Amino acid sequence: MLRRRAFEIGTSNLKLRLIASPDEPVSLLTEKASLPRSQTRWARLAEIQATGFNQDDHHGNKYTGTNPAGSLRYLDHSRFQNALGPIWVVWQGGAGLIVSSHFQFLRALPVCRTWTSVEYEGDEEICLEFVSSLALFGLSLGGVGSWQDKMRLHVADNS
Repeated sequence: MLRRRAFEIGTSNLKLRLIASPDEPVSLLTEKASLPRSQTRWARLAEIQATGFNQDDHHGNKYTGTNPAGSLRYLDHSRFQNALGPIWVVWQGGAGLIVSSHFQFLRALPVCRTWTSVEYEGDEEICLEFVSSLALFGLSLGGVGSWQDKMRLHVADNS
């Protein structure tokens, strides 16, 4: 049986920490972020909302605490290389879903591309309403100052 464990993924330029546990979804944190175990439920690697599944956390239009993502559990992970750098894949399963989270790290830059794939192995149809590419919690944890002093958010205008 899997015990709770943490492992790092990435390159020397960018490291992320994953926490796998038998009783909760995989958590994703920055390398230096530290959370009490009671708060790792907010740091899910993937958020997936399906029709007919209630959310276990209500914040209006935010997609946190989604279900069936809450039932996902760590299955496995692997690492391989391509021309750009290392790719890590983390698999979780639950509620008839197999979810693979992909991380393409770029060798020369502190950059990572992410995408999520979902396969359904159940007998009845399921309608997915939302699947995250990345859910990263605790980016502003640690350090001195407020969130506004430490963080900048840029949304590109593609119009």
